[in-house]
Amino acid sequence: QEGLLAPQFREQDLDAISSILYINWSGLNSSLAPYDSSIFKQVNVWIKGGDFGEQYVRYASFFTKAGTIQINATKVSTYCVKLQAETKDGKFSSF
Repeated sequence: QEGLLAPQFREQDLDAISSILYINWSGLNSSLAPYDSSIFKQVNVWIKGGDFGEQYVRYASFFTKAGTIQINATKVSTYCVKLQAETKDGKFSSF
């Protein structure tokens, strides 16, 4: 099975208002094309900083289609977010 390209993730896809991080995903890969549904499973969210510590951790929520995920961020800090696509057989894209 072929791998997947990294998800499209732009600066404007991440926002913070009060204590909530808003992460948007367009539903497209880095080549601005939709994923092949026969192999695509989900896009995982990885986050570090503040409440999540100094190492990236995989957040419990993920994308299966375009949309927005809200994450509570109670500590005032710098947060870093990256996205990674996953195939149905457990292979991962780059970030």
